[in-house]
Amino acid sequence: MSSLCWIMSLPKPLPRRSRNWHWNRARCKRCVAPVGFHPARKTRRRNCIPLTENKLNPIIFCLECDKFIGEEPRCPQCGWEREAQEAAPAGWEVWRFAAGDKLCSAPTIHQDTLYLGTEDGVLQAVDTRQGKEVWRFPLPEHWLPTEAAATGTLVFIGTRDARPLGSGDKALLALDAATGKEVWRFETGALNLSAPVVGAGWVYFAANDGTVRALEAKDGQELWQRKVEGWTPFHPTVAEGTLYLGSQGPILHALDAESGRVKWRFIAGGQIPYSPAAAEGVVYFGSWDGSLYAVEAQGGSEIWHFTAGGALTTSPAVAEGIVYFGCYDRQVYAVRAEGGREFWRFRTGGRVYSTPVVAGGKVYFGCDDRNLYAVDTDSGAEAWRFEAEGKIKCAPLVVRGMIYLGSRHGTLCALLCYEKERLLSPQEYERQGDILQAACAYALEGDLAKAAGLFQQEGEYTKAAELYRESDDLSRAAEMYAQAEAFGKAKELYRQAGEPLQLAELHVKLEEYLAAAEIFEREGEHSQAAEMYERVGDQARAKELYYQAGELVRAAELCVDLGSHYEAAKTYERAALIMEKEGEETDVDEHQLGELFTLAAQNYRLEFDDGRADECRRKAIRYKRLPDIQVNISAEEGFRVLEWKAFRLTLSNTGYGVAKDIEFTASGAFKGDATGRMSGLRDGDSREFKIAIKPTEAGEQVPLAIRVSYRDPLGELREVERETFIQVARYREPRSGRFSSIATVKKKIESLRRQHQQLVKNLSRLEEQAAKFGIAVPLHVLNDIDYHKEEIERIKAELSSLEE
Repeated sequence: MSSLCWIMSLPKPLPRRSRNWHWNRARCKRCVAPVGFHPARKTRRRNCIPLTENKLNPIIFCLECDKFIGEEPRCPQCGWEREAQEAAPAGWEVWRFAAGDKLCSAPTIHQDTLYLGTEDGVLQAVDTRQGKEVWRFPLPEHWLPTEAAATGTLVFIGTRDARPLGSGDKALLALDAATGKEVWRFETGALNLSAPVVGAGWVYFAANDGTVRALEAKDGQELWQRKVEGWTPFHPTVAEGTLYLGSQGPILHALDAESGRVKWRFIAGGQIPYSPAAAEGVVYFGSWDGSLYAVEAQGGSEIWHFTAGGALTTSPAVAEGIVYFGCYDRQVYAVRAEGGREFWRFRTGGRVYSTPVVAGGKVYFGCDDRNLYAVDTDSGAEAWRFEAEGKIKCAPLVVRGMIYLGSRHGTLCALLCYEKERLLSPQEYERQGDILQAACAYALEGDLAKAAGLFQQEGEYTKAAELYRESDDLSRAAEMYAQAEAFGKAKELYRQAGEPLQLAELHVKLEEYLAAAEIFEREGEHSQAAEMYERVGDQARAKELYYQAGELVRAAELCVDLGSHYEAAKTYERAALIMEKEGEETDVDEHQLGELFTLAAQNYRLEFDDGRADECRRKAIRYKRLPDIQVNISAEEGFRVLEWKAFRLTLSNTGYGVAKDIEFTASGAFKGDATGRMSGLRDGDSREFKIAIKPTEAGEQVPLAIRVSYRDPLGELREVERETFIQVARYREPRSGRFSSIATVKKKIESLRRQHQQLVKNLSRLEEQAAKFGIAVPLHVLNDIDYHKEEIERIKAELSSLEE
């Protein structure tokens, strides 16, 4: 046996555990248990009781390599040997943690971590296995933490002011359970908050202004709030969709947990400052009028009340049909839940403010006489006691065969809970909520799969992986190793299990994309392999694999990225044609089909294949049921440099629906106002415009471009461009007699002015007509107005030219 530890020899378990039991507070280097001399015999004996093993908490995994060894004395993998263990008595102190200041809230536990607040304004996280600090979170000055609540990866604490007259700036805080970093906070503007309670993903708490709130646990979003009469710093109780909370008055409130609606209220004979308890459709709570009340959870009607010897000073605890509570008369009472008759009472040496906790046939509670009492639930007789270094105000925690006890002295102790030297059945541990202990018991019974499932449920992924591997479920074992971030073991087990795709997914999780791509390609998963090659930048290989996988659209997108627009156009068109053929037999998304033809047209246009582009564009318009504006330019011969002449522009809607807000612009080597607009053009309609231009350069083929923009019925802006070439002759002097006389020019000007006046009159009449229709102006009226405006502008331009 190892010679690292020397501790006292253990006498027969005594009913009382003195705080002087270990006068030497040195710690064993292996198990961190206290070591010292027995006060009477002054003899030394090697008897190390490791933190992780006793008769009720056996080591079933090797402490060196984590291999499952069950009850074997030696690990077959690494050779580690367990030491022979002697039974430790209940109440044995395993470790002690100095918090640094007085505890101001009861400790709470979540998984393997304890959370406790101290009066120096710090929330501390302590490891349950070794009693060492994991992290600490200091609060702002004059803030004190309440009792914590935890769920998932978050820990929640309320705050209160350390000063009698403080400031109303307190908040509910959500901290990361692993690191202690603040995740979110909810500001209330209140002086003090109650301890929070968690239920169904929501966090509930009350404030000293009488407001009860429910928040979303993940982000702190407020779900509801409700004003009630009075409040209490102790946490509310959630049960069966109802929130129960007392007050510093005589009222017990029952609120709907989802909406905050008041279900009922019960008025007692005194204040109800402590948290109520709910069990089997009954709510139990104590009052300072000296009574314990039992009321119906549904309607709030009183069932019975029991009168004790003073004000009740703890919350009640309910177990196996018995209600336990502490009283101001220094006694702890046990009352039958059926009828409210006294079962037994136990007298202590001080007042009891520590809420009782029931486990393993014992009821545990602390006292102002500095003792933790363990009392038999059947007889009310004292089984044993442990003397702490200060008054015990908060409730002990009893979890996994251990008792965690905080005192006003500022210490947190871990004690062994049971005296019985046998394991309970795994089903019994499950009923008690001790899941990890149940998992150990299942493993020792040989039900490794069940044990592995429980370890997985509690987040003990390495232990779950070992048990899955022992039961030959290599795939599940690899999955658990991956959860535990033991990726090397996970990869090896996936290979042994013949799960290449799972191995590839693990490579993806580790961002090892090239290795994942090679596995996916080898297994014929071309689409996933292409995605991985795309992530590592090998777009050419990804494109080929997308072709093999039949994902033509993704292949076309990569063609665009690689600059191969013609290949992209052909691929988009091919995908559209395949979809078009499928549409002959089944219904297809015609809008998506139209989008594919649109993309094909755009890429053909980039490669100057206007014929294929127009064909794809027409199909896109047909499938998307959109208007299609066709542009026709009719430019006769006779254009000459620096001379005005008009060409005809015809716009036709050959598609579907109304094209709205039509605007067109002519551009080229000429002068003139070559713009126009229309309110709309119905499908099947056309409109002709005469546009006067003054060429500025001569040539056989002078470009004339028309750009038309319009909006489809969905409001999307679309554009059409057409280009033609006109023949422009050089400038020449006017022939003799042509506009040579001033009289002829004046006659032409007068004619144009008469036309201008008539157009203005017609425009005025049309506008008066449109005003009568209000907002529902017919489309042909709007088009006539646009036409007259354009003619007026054209005549103005021609008049200006003649007058020059």
